[in-house]
Amino acid sequence: MSQRSFEGSGEETSCATRSTQFLDEVLTWDDVVYATEVRPSDAEPWYSAGVIHMNLGDDAEALGCFAHACELDPQMEIAWANKAAALFGLKRHSEAVAAAAEALKLDPADAIARVMMAQA
Repeated sequence: MSQRSFEGSGEETSCATRSTQFLDEVLTWDDVVYATEVRPSDAEPWYSAGVIHMNLGDDAEALGCFAHACELDPQMEIAWANKAAALFGLKRHSEAVAAAAEALKLDPADAIARVMMAQA
């Protein structure tokens, strides 16, 4: 994969479109790390890093990545929902409920957030 693929075209796109494009490009952990370095103010690489950490069962590292993604893009509901899931995994239930509530404000149909609210 070329390093240019993470630099972006400069065109304005929606968060959902950029997220889909980015996730289609990322193939390895090294790609995600590189993307967080060349696009440090872009939420998608941080969200992707969080997903990888969650899949590896590392909720604490995932939480850090999802929290950073939420700071960079407060409208990224999937980052809020996954932040809630990581917090729930860490037994930080009241914080998980708050993160899930943020996700539900952005997307009332978010399934992850609804599950987190129901389990808390």
